Amino acid sequence: MTEISVYKPAKKNDAKELSATTFFTTCTTAGVSIPIGKDDKTVIILHNGGTSDVEVTIERGDGLQGVNNLKVALTKDKYYVLSIDTGAFKHLTGAEKGNVVVKGECNIAVVEAI
Repeated sequence: MTEISVYKPAKKNDAKELSATTFFTTCTTAGVSIPIGKDDKTVIILHNGGTSDVEVTIERGDGLQGVNNLKVALTKDKYYVLSIDTGAFKHLTGAEKGNVVVKGECNIAVVEAI
């Protein structure tokens, strides 16, 4: 599974130019793994660049709060911003320890505020 990079600004009040071609990673049905820091500072950006609507799944974590997967419907050519409760989706053990797993056909980027 591909682990994606999380964009973290170097310091507060510092703007950095972004390019959509390097900022976004392609997510597939095989999934991507997102290393998660503090859940109240992490934002997931989803983009459906395909020709039809799709559904993306944020897999439930393996902790006590990990009860259900979260399914997000993405309309074609639209952007979505999502902040999740990591207690429900973060993996605490295994190969994906410390990560959240997202599966589905979309472009994905993750930003963590400082």
